[in-house]
Amino acid sequence: MNDITSEATLEKLKNVISHSQLKELDLSFNNIGNAGAKVMALAIHQISSLESLNLTHCQITAPGAIPIFQTLAKNSRLRQLILDKNFLEGKRLRILKEFMGSNSGLTLLSLNLCRLCEEGASYLARGLGFNRNLKTLLLSGNAMKDLGLAAISDAVSKSSLPLVHLDVSNNIITDESAIPFAHAMTSNRYLEMVNMKGNQIGPEGGNALREAIGDHDSLVKFNLESNAVAVRDVEEIERHLRRNRDAKVKERMPRYRGELETLIKTRKLVELSDTLT
Repeated sequence: MNDITSEATLEKLKNVISHSQLKELDLSFNNIGNAGAKVMALAIHQISSLESLNLTHCQITAPGAIPIFQTLAKNSRLRQLILDKNFLEGKRLRILKEFMGSNSGLTLLSLNLCRLCEEGASYLARGLGFNRNLKTLLLSGNAMKDLGLAAISDAVSKSSLPLVHLDVSNNIITDESAIPFAHAMTSNRYLEMVNMKGNQIGPEGGNALREAIGDHDSLVKFNLESNAVAVRDVEEIERHLRRNRDAKVKERMPRYRGELETLIKTRKLVELSDTLT
């Protein structure tokens, strides 16, 4: 990890960024700390072109994250935000609600291993209710527990949220919230991939998830490894997912066949042209 916390280095970086037309900025695994995060927020505020920001493992806590979220809430071009492995202290991040509700372009948000806990997940979920574009939400290892997943479930149940990929693995989740989550999935037909690995889901939760997945025609991946779910439920879930995957392949075949026929015709025309010349 590089340490770029000196005032001189941060000032140079700020000047470079604020006078650029960057679309992607990756400062992952650089120790910028909260001072650097605040400088980045000021620099990013000066540009309107940023579409992707990666600040993974940058030693940022809540005081540094808050100005980042405040600035990016107004950036409609932002598509991806990655803040994995930062100690963000969810109970101090009320700004997450405003950020998720105000940013109109974000399609991927990754907050893995950020210690959001129940409060942070709840703030995030409240904002999700106003979001119309997020497709990927990665929240692994945040100790959100049942209260946090319950809040996320409420957002997932809203059909207006086009969420395709959700990761809530390793979050100390039990049947208490897994069952409501299963019911929430039935209201969201966008979901294709869900990761609930490494939680504490038992037979009742597994049964509820199996029933919900059985009625869901979009899901193609659902990870329940390292949970106390009955083997028969896991096997039945996999059968349903395989059915959905096969259906998607068949659905795409006519389109692929058409593209292949076009390519063949184009190749023949090229070969004919070469022959004539």
